[in-house]
Amino acid sequence: MEKEEEYIVGRIALKLDKPHPQNWRSLASGLGIPRKVFRNFGSLHEHNAALQLLKYLPTFDPELSVAMLKDTLDEIDRSDVVNILDSAGIPGMYRELF
Repeated sequence: MEKEEEYIVGRIALKLDKPHPQNWRSLASGLGIPRKVFRNFGSLHEHNAALQLLKYLPTFDPELSVAMLKDTLDEIDRSDVVNILDSAGIPGMYRELF
């Protein structure tokens, strides 16, 4: 992962990991990730659960596009995270971030 992409993913993870009614769990559900998979994210306190989710996404859905991710974030009312992706200007497939 390039420094710029690492910074962007880190910013998104921090936003999604903060206490908020629509957090990383909402994103995981919205993307169709089974609860039995994502319930273990962040089980070790030293790991950021949102970052684990973001790193898992290319494995779960290799065809996930940035546009699809933004649509799901919009559906869970996380325009603050969509704005991070928009300002970064990342087109194409989500897996290209990794």
